[in-house]
Amino acid sequence: MNSSTKGLAKNLLYSVSANFISMFVSIVSILFFPKLLGVENYGYYQLYLFYISFAGLFHFGIVDGVALKFAGNEYSSLRKQRLGEQYWFLFIVEIIMLIIVFFFSNLIDIEEFSKLRVIIFSALSILLTNLRSYILSILQSSNRIIDYSKLTRIDRIMFIIPALLYLVCFGKNFEVLLLIGLVCRAIALLYGMSLISDILFKVEIPKIKDLKNTIELVCIGINLTLSFVASQLIIGIIRFGIEKKWSIVEFGKISLTLSLSNMFITFINAVGATLFPYLRRVDNKSLSKIYGHIRIFLMFFSFGLLLFYYPLSSMLLRWLPNYSDSIRYMGILFPIFIYESKTSLLTNTFLKTIRGEKTIFFSNVLTLILSMALSVISIFVLKSITYAVFSILILLIFRSDLSEFYLVRKLSVSNGKSRFLELIVTLIFVLGNINLMMPFSFLVYSAAYAVLVCYNKNSILNFVIFLKKVDLSQYLGHDL
Repeated sequence: MNSSTKGLAKNLLYSVSANFISMFVSIVSILFFPKLLGVENYGYYQLYLFYISFAGLFHFGIVDGVALKFAGNEYSSLRKQRLGEQYWFLFIVEIIMLIIVFFFSNLIDIEEFSKLRVIIFSALSILLTNLRSYILSILQSSNRIIDYSKLTRIDRIMFIIPALLYLVCFGKNFEVLLLIGLVCRAIALLYGMSLISDILFKVEIPKIKDLKNTIELVCIGINLTLSFVASQLIIGIIRFGIEKKWSIVEFGKISLTLSLSNMFITFINAVGATLFPYLRRVDNKSLSKIYGHIRIFLMFFSFGLLLFYYPLSSMLLRWLPNYSDSIRYMGILFPIFIYESKTSLLTNTFLKTIRGEKTIFFSNVLTLILSMALSVISIFVLKSITYAVFSILILLIFRSDLSEFYLVRKLSVSNGKSRFLELIVTLIFVLGNINLMMPFSFLVYSAAYAVLVCYNKNSILNFVIFLKKVDLSQYLGHDL
């Protein structure tokens, strides 16, 4: 195994192991926060997480521009003076946005004071998040994956212990949790700044003439940023509609279900963050081969994870009896982590590698238009939360397959039969959970998964052989 392969293996191992810690934090949050906060307070806590998920909108492409422009560079070769200037420009932009939010939040008539406080906490959190995202973008682009992994998880690790202590010993006010979270994000930002102090603290005060560099980064990254916003709105419109049409309680229940799937998505996305800098150095002729191997592993692994739904749902139903609706929705929504992971790890990572940001944007916008239509039909015409939940699954499958359709055309790969079989297996899982008792549903899905594995057995064996013989120097333009 040459140094390229060892470097990738080391970074992958560290990134994945680090995200086991993040997954543990997510598990603790999912198990204890809904139980200790109560249904309404947990709904407001989830509303805060929903708002800050749109943080990427407010860096206006600067962070994504850095990721795209400098991906594949060594840290020592980065243009540090320029990157430092852009950081402080971003800081100024975030402060201006924070002031605007505070100003308008006092003008707008918001019926529930709790929602107003959620908005204010969210604005503060977005400022800290975007500044840290800029640092993460530099670390990822320059292949400092170990530092990237540390910075990604540090605030969550610091947050969970004081949050649990407060909930167990002192009270159930969701605002205290938000305050603890802000302090932890601020500490994480300071740690991140120390990791690239030679970039941030050895620059002159940004001048107006340097604004052209910021505009260049915005132009490079804006397609990816708008794609991200459209991606968030695909589910966001439906979640927002549920909160408006029904209540913060129902919003919290749906959010709990989505959190369970997001737990797996976060773990798998860590692999994508590690692969991207390497893929930028891969010869274009080799991308299709690498794509095929990664895809078969991801599908084999993620469809296997669906088997954990059955014991997990039984345990959660006993532990969180007030969230029985969430467990029922979980039988429909659990497969979304497969399609979200495929979109993030496979299609988006490879499309960014070949500078296909416009394709990502087009897929997200088309899915967003479909989301608007399904939201109106399910929420305001049919007035059914169940149909709204179904809509989320339909939208994410549509977006995933549409993006992959464009990618495989560019890579000259054919996998239409595999995608169709995966869709059938997904439908068997969902329909079995709706119409059958759990033991029978488990047996039916297990049989469907066995068929999927048998159909792909040759590809799985080829992937195992590939892992044993892999030498990245065959694919990279130079040794890492």
